[in-house]
Order: sequence, then C-alpha cells, then structure tokens
Amino acid sequence: YGADAVRYFLMKEIPAGEHEDFTYEALVERTNSDLADALGNLLQRTMVLIHRSFNGKIPSPVQFEREEDELVKASDILEETNKLMDAFQWHKAIDKIWAFIRACNKYINDTEPWKKKDEPDRLATILYTLAESLRIIAIYTWPFIPATAERIAEQIGQKRGTFADAKFCKDTKGELEKPEILFKKLEIKEEDPFSKINLKVGKVVNVSEHPTADRLYILEVDLGVEKRQLVAGLRKHLAPNEVEGKHIIVVTNLKPAKLKGVESNGMLLAAEF
Repeated sequence: YGADAVRYFLMKEIPAGEHEDFTYEALVERTNSDLADALGNLLQRTMVLIHRSFNGKIPSPVQFEREEDELVKASDILEETNKLMDAFQWHKAIDKIWAFIRACNKYINDTEPWKKKDEPDRLATILYTLAESLRIIAIYTWPFIPATAERIAEQIGQKRGTFADAKFCKDTKGELEKPEILFKKLEIKEEDPFSKINLKVGKVVNVSEHPTADRLYILEVDLGVEKRQLVAGLRKHLAPNEVEGKHIIVVTNLKPAKLKGVESNGMLLAAEF
C-alpha cells in the first residue's frame, strides 16, 4: 500500500490517544477517495492542461476574478492547521487541508479550463491558480505524506518550501515534468475461502453408534498431536468396520457443536459418488 497511504490513514482515522479498528477495506477506500481521487486527480488534470496549452510551463496570471479570490481565501489555513497540530488534533488538521484540496477540485470543475481555448488570458489565470494551489498543497501535506508532497513539488517544477511559503503568490514560475500518477486505485484482493480452513489428516481409532440418532456415528480420531471426538452422518452409508482404521480429512478450526446432545470437535470431509 505504500508508507504514505498508511501514514495518512492512521493519522486521519485514529485521533491521538484513542483506539480505532483497522481494516484493509477502510485503508483502500480512504486511499482511493482522498489520495487517488481528490489529490491525485487534481494534480493529473492540472498537469495535463498546462502541458497541452502552455507547453508545460506555468503561465502568468492576467486577471483574478471572484472564483480565484475565493480559492486564495480557502488556501489561507496555516494558522488554523498549526493550532490543531499543536493540540495533537492532526486528524482535524487533515480535514482542513483536504477541504482546500476539494475546493481546488470544485474550482477546476466550475471554471472548466478545457473550454477556454478561445480565452487565453482566462485560461492562463485558471491554470496558474491551480499550479500555485498545488505548490501550497505540497507544503501543507508534507507532515502527513512526505514522499508524495515532494513528488507534487517536483512535478510542478518547484522546491517544496517551508510553512512560511504557504502563501498564495502571483509570480510563481516553473516548468512542469511529465504527468505521473500519484496513487493508483487499489482493490481489495478477495481471499480464497479455503485458505481460512485448517485441514488435518487423522486416523479413526474407534467408531460407536450415536445413542439417539440413527444416522450418526461417534468417531474417535487420532490427529497425531491430539485425539478428537467427531459426530459424523455416515451411519446409513458405511458399516463401523468400514470406517474404523481409515485415514480421513478433518476440518479442525471449527467451534465445538453438539449434534443430538453429543459434542463434535471438528468436521469430517466426505463425498458421495
């Protein structure tokens, strides 16, 4: 899954000093939604558009409008996140940062830069705003996903700055690298159900009839390191002497169960031909 994905999940989902359940399903869901979709897609779309429209160079902004002013305001979260980190509330600090990342995604969807080919000044301003936002995001995300933050800065042709540099500027320059996917979508590998079954070979050392059930035998099975009692529905198919002395396969990691009042510690595997 990668160190950054695990770091992010633990710091996002488990508040300091508390206990939470961990599942691989939750890790995959959080990685896909927050890291691959929200952050990764933002970088990928911005990179592709700048390469396509400005030969991979960050364009100079022309005229900031209401949408840009709102995004600049949304980026000003350093003081809030710093207080949260000082209070060991890093999960809330992450919420603040990802709220800004989602604001950037909303901005790109609302402004639709892919439709601004005939408005070069507007297109330049939009793509500059996105690139500058990603520069700031690289700084904010570094404490949580350091390797990824460095990659974001490198891809947009910047050095990752300090927190003092997490202020929106209008004169950032840089040449972008080729777009690379930050996080690939993960899938939960379906576990083979048979891998959960503990099978052992045992020898039937004694067979007796169940006192109240005419279909059941009570078997004593020697598994080598222990002997177990099994209740098996073989009575209508095999005589006792056809079972005793045979080697059988037993499912040994089942909870004990009572069959017609007699405890069975396992299950015999059998088939009818």
